[in-house]
Amino acid sequence: MKHTRIGVLAFGVSVLLAVPAVSAPVTCTPHTDTFYLTGVQPDLDLVTTAPTSSTPTSIDSPSLSKTGGNPYKEIGTWYYSSGASVSGCVISSLSPLNVWLGLRNSDDQGTKFDLKAEVFLGAAATPFSIGQTFCVTGLTRNPDNAVKATVNFTPFPPLPVTGIPEVSVKISARIGAGATCTGHASATGVRLYYDAVSRPSEFDANLVPCNVNIPTPDGPTAEVFIPCGCVGPSTTATATSCGLTGEDR
Repeated sequence: MKHTRIGVLAFGVSVLLAVPAVSAPVTCTPHTDTFYLTGVQPDLDLVTTAPTSSTPTSIDSPSLSKTGGNPYKEIGTWYYSSGASVSGCVISSLSPLNVWLGLRNSDDQGTKFDLKAEVFLGAAATPFSIGQTFCVTGLTRNPDNAVKATVNFTPFPPLPVTGIPEVSVKISARIGAGATCTGHASATGVRLYYDAVSRPSEFDANLVPCNVNIPTPDGPTAEVFIPCGCVGPSTTATATSCGLTGEDR
């Protein structure tokens, strides 16, 4: 996956843009990082600073159609990398992704859409969490009437952060599927708004230190212990030695 510009923070740790990495990893403390969508193609970034602009940025999907199996088509992928090394952190959960949607063309008014978001860590080809929201309605060409859409991410096993955290989110759209999601079978495309005070498209990552019991997706009382040997830039620990077995991997 392509990685773009350097960010400002690394999971709550301030760094200077001129310095690609700090000399020693920063020990993790429990905290939540909010990642905001910003930038324009080809430099789409995630930053941890809330937008201040009154005018939103927008990005369009390709044309969408139920023809050919109604595949999801990528709107964009936003990247975050600060260059600062972190030691002893585990991503425990993600908050829902909030975005604002509209239409590329007013002729498509009445079209319903599905939205998908996939979150990756580092250069992994497989997302560690995926979310979808279905049959988003009421979209118009008027940016003042953009519709807020919320994507809930699937739970995932505790995810050790190794070295320099690099996070990316890929957002895609398709024509609304399902028997009850009727309407137009094609559209010029959907438009996503972000990077403004009124359109702060964002999601949170919740991080906790290792050497604690971390809840797992198996239920509110299910936990797994993640020893600190499982995280950090020089770890050689395996999933089994980290206590992650079976569906917890």
